[in-house]
Amino acid sequence: MVTWFMLVVTCYAFVGNAIFALASRTSVAPEHRTSSIFTAIIAVVAGISYYLMQDYYREMLHELAKMSTAEGRLQTIRQSYNAIGQLRYMDWAITTPLLLLKMVTMLKIKLAEQRTPEEAIMPHHQLG
Repeated sequence: MVTWFMLVVTCYAFVGNAIFALASRTSVAPEHRTSSIFTAIIAVVAGISYYLMQDYYREMLHELAKMSTAEGRLQTIRQSYNAIGQLRYMDWAITTPLLLLKMVTMLKIKLAEQRTPEEAIMPHHQLG
């Protein structure tokens, strides 16, 4: 029950984070508004993922309460944890690239102006 409760709290925290990011978007400097949008999108994706995880976990607890054999309970727990793990990896597959894009926008990295590794090693006066 504690694990399920923490999943629910985490879901609410992500929803709150998304609402805050969108509501405060106009309060930040114009160059950071794109970052606020990324924050909201990331929080929504993570919130949905945690909602799905807690729902799956709740259903697992409901099924466990009906089972009488230890072997059946163990098999249900294993299957549920694998499914919950898959939900986490799907979440990470979406949120990690978004976090990287957010970092690029926050740092104002202009990929077209980046030097190659060879240029970074050679002194500036040796470049042709």
